[in-house]
Amino acid sequence: MKNPNKSSLLALFITSLLSLVTINSVKAQVSPDGTLSTTVTDSNSTANYLILNGNRQGNNLFHSFKEFSIPRNGAAVFQNANDIQNIFSRVTGGFQSNIDGLLKTQGNANLFLINPAGILFGQNAKLDVGGSFFATTASSVLFSDGVEFSATNTQKPPVLTVNIPIGLKFRDNPSGKGITVQGQGHNLTFDATNLEFTRQSTPPGLSVKSGRTLALLGEQVNLTGGNLLADGGKVEVGGVGSGVVSLTPVNQGWQLGYNNVSSFGNITLSQKASIDTSSNLGAGEIQVRGKNIRVIDGAAIFAFTGSQSGKNILVDASENLEVQGTGVSVNGTKVPSAIYSAVSTNGLGNGSNLIIHAKNFLAQGGVQIGADTFGIGNGGTTLVKVDESLQILGKDIETKIPTALGNFVQASATQGIGASLIVETQKLKIADGGQLVTGTLSSGKGATLVLKAFEFTEIGKDSVISSLVGTGASGDGGIIFLETPRLVIDGGKITVDGQGTGNAGNVFVTSGSVRLLNQGSITAESKSGNGGNIQLNLQDFLFMRGKSLISTSAIANTGNGGNITITIPNGFVIGAPLENSDIKANAFNGQGGNVIITANGIFGFVPRSRAELQQLLNTTDPAQLDPAKLPTNDITAISQQNPNLSGEVTINTADIDPGRGLIELPEDIIDTTQAIAQHSCKRRVRSEFIVTGRGGIALDPTQFLPSDNTRVNLAEPVTPISQKLRQVAKETTPKPIIPARGWVMNDKGEVILTAYDPTSTLPERESQKLAVCQETN
Repeated sequence: MKNPNKSSLLALFITSLLSLVTINSVKAQVSPDGTLSTTVTDSNSTANYLILNGNRQGNNLFHSFKEFSIPRNGAAVFQNANDIQNIFSRVTGGFQSNIDGLLKTQGNANLFLINPAGILFGQNAKLDVGGSFFATTASSVLFSDGVEFSATNTQKPPVLTVNIPIGLKFRDNPSGKGITVQGQGHNLTFDATNLEFTRQSTPPGLSVKSGRTLALLGEQVNLTGGNLLADGGKVEVGGVGSGVVSLTPVNQGWQLGYNNVSSFGNITLSQKASIDTSSNLGAGEIQVRGKNIRVIDGAAIFAFTGSQSGKNILVDASENLEVQGTGVSVNGTKVPSAIYSAVSTNGLGNGSNLIIHAKNFLAQGGVQIGADTFGIGNGGTTLVKVDESLQILGKDIETKIPTALGNFVQASATQGIGASLIVETQKLKIADGGQLVTGTLSSGKGATLVLKAFEFTEIGKDSVISSLVGTGASGDGGIIFLETPRLVIDGGKITVDGQGTGNAGNVFVTSGSVRLLNQGSITAESKSGNGGNIQLNLQDFLFMRGKSLISTSAIANTGNGGNITITIPNGFVIGAPLENSDIKANAFNGQGGNVIITANGIFGFVPRSRAELQQLLNTTDPAQLDPAKLPTNDITAISQQNPNLSGEVTINTADIDPGRGLIELPEDIIDTTQAIAQHSCKRRVRSEFIVTGRGGIALDPTQFLPSDNTRVNLAEPVTPISQKLRQVAKETTPKPIIPARGWVMNDKGEVILTAYDPTSTLPERESQKLAVCQETN
């Protein structure tokens, strides 16, 4: 049996030993590798490292280290001349750099830290760099004269150059090493009622001076609560597996290009991590490029702009982009994950544009993606291009904040207007409360929403595509352009409603087919202003059931109803019987709108006048004259208060009157006893009956197709008949079928049965000699 006291002592000894090993293994140090003239002096008491000498070529300074790590409260200071423009520092020993202290340069030099073994920035890591800062796991730096400063090929001495760098080269066999930045997360708060962010104070993190570039380029990049900040500058985060990232110097920073990248790596922002280029002047540029990009747990990519216009925010995932979840803000409330730009309160500049590209894009759990304006400047444009599938799903479980992709003019915006929201994808699914939305909560006009889904668009329960005017807003609603082969609205809605004093917007849908199910709706209604317009241009059909709705009504005050135009020249409008689906362009006090439907046929709907509603509902109360109170599917364009202001319902169809309903067919479709004359000639006289088949098709499949078989010409198209409110199309008198009463001999010697008018004194075929049956004795 084991001695428990000895076991405890042994466990304590092992634990202490492991702690010492752990401490020693992460003991921070900066040491040269001897390949260059780099020297390092350090103070053991303060863990400060002074980096001297190095090899200078023109305005470039080169250093080479075996290890490069900085402990908490420590510092590594480069003692460079003030005229040095670029410091290139490679780490060749194969050890990850752990930086949890201060990294400092002199003057305005740019600093490049290159370690293919990986780089970890702790919560206390800080930058004091006069120029731009690059941290990368690239294998080498490329220069314009062909020189390559490599961190994996440590030849002695390395070839150095005075030229500018033109690229960062990553190995063809990626090792999976990356860059991690730890931190406490951003200081954003979120108002769940008004759906708006507020940027509190600048959080601690890796930051560069105003206008400079902060770039992290690794095979993997993970921001775990880490913050990357560049006031009016540029932040680059690239997950690069292999290939070359190009470098181009620009005013106060660098432009990076990814055209020669062979494969990308993954990027993750979690635990309220942030990328922030906000500025009281103009917000800076953000570029995030990788394979799979995840923004989760309240993490955010954002830029607030002030007196000048902001620069672009680009997020590009070669595979999947995922934005999910929420975190806890500094005031204890939930803050959603976000990709976001905004014009600050009283800001004069226009907001940063959002450009998002991915193979697949999932937004879920109450996240917020878009561009708002709180000031005088206009909001930025949001452009989303997804190669395959875009899904906008759900709400936050606790706060019920809906997942939203959209642009808003916020209530504090005095003059700003919303910019366009443009979405292009193969498949679009919005479900469980998700929103694709633009709108205005102020006097500014709502943004235009342009959507192209090349396979289908599905809008599920409690979900919405909208461009609306909020309560109390005086601005007009925006416009929605939707193009998709198949549109299904199952419990969701497309809306450009006006909840304030402004007018509702307009909806234009181009599609093969539209299905409105389970209270699905397309509306352009207004409470105070005028209703908007809805135009549906379809190829096949519009199908409505389950209390679905198309409406441009002005539901209060003196606003006029809008117009509804449904055009399906070769298709149909169909309503499931007695399921109370309505098409209406009504007004309460104002002028009713117009409903114009052009289709091959319309089934299951009944146009209703104001008088008919009064009769069917047994009321003269204008407030009760609502077709939704009837079980039928109705089409209305009335003024509820004033019958003289009612609009018109115009239905243009082919020679079909849906008001006649179904036609009962006879049980005996044809009387076979009257089809062929029986014994038209006496038995002793030879006669012949020829069957030619139909349309030139041979009777026997083994026969050849003769050229002289009967040919049936195609029917000529029928000119459509325009009909006003339930007008019945004219009926044509059916022509009687005349039985065969004689025969003629054709030039082939064949007997053909003929029919002629017995009252006529002229023969039916003057060129033929008639043969009649002869009576025999």
